[in-house]
Amino acid sequence: MPVGDKTATPISIQSSIVMRQPVEALSTDLRARTRASAALDPHTRSARQDGLEARLRDKDVDAPWEVASELVDLGYQSAELVTVAAAFGGVPLASLVGWMAAKAAVAGLLDAIGGGLGRVVNLVAALRAYTYLDQAPLQQVDINQSLETTLQVMRGRLGIGVTLHREFAPDLPTIEARGGELNQVWTHLITNAIEATADRGELTLRTRRDGAWAVVEVEDIGRGIPDTVRPRIFDLFFTTKPPGHGAGLGLHAEYQSVVHGHGGKIDVDSRPGRTRFTIRLPLRR
Repeated sequence: MPVGDKTATPISIQSSIVMRQPVEALSTDLRARTRASAALDPHTRSARQDGLEARLRDKDVDAPWEVASELVDLGYQSAELVTVAAAFGGVPLASLVGWMAAKAAVAGLLDAIGGGLGRVVNLVAALRAYTYLDQAPLQQVDINQSLETTLQVMRGRLGIGVTLHREFAPDLPTIEARGGELNQVWTHLITNAIEATADRGELTLRTRRDGAWAVVEVEDIGRGIPDTVRPRIFDLFFTTKPPGHGAGLGLHAEYQSVVHGHGGKIDVDSRPGRTRFTIRLPLRR
């Protein structure tokens, strides 16, 4: 650097700038790979891991099998590792891959936290909609949205073994109703349907308009309701569940809400292998 040249950059700062560029580029690449990581078929994964493990072992990297597995999860192959290492010049490969693994782990954790917070926010919003907090008891209710909100609140209850089908009429008008009560009706009927399928069957939610009525159907491919039980399912306190399971009220509350609370109708059609509850609610009251 010429004496008296106050505009020249010191060599140490130049080195820092040069090093920062590949670090920033690699950090960006790791974040992208963490979010876009995809499952590989066993053969491809094994081949990639073997190649990376061999290269890491040649460079005296500790626990090369563990590091190789993490790099494969990020989508790296042996040839790419050579390119990355070249960008960092004299940085030992062992230090570089250790930093890469740690950086990817932090990025994945932050994404998981962000996703978790997003799910919490969505659930809180769904719960507010489900209970119709801060809203008048009687209001215009979108039945399709009411069912979607209930499903979101019940997301953990549906389980991975239940196949859900939605058949919602897009032009279904809103109705004047007590939204919170209707959501409880959907919850109870959906819960019963899930239990009838033993958590591994099919559940169909269907909406349609029939003249002056908005119609909701909750149908399950399950064990059905025995003929001896069906006439009593809307009776107060009647339930087929053992003590300690459920509220012990049966479907009486649902009957009261639909028929007496909303001027509607509720019917059941059941046979071995299928049960369908049909709820009719007046479009105008």
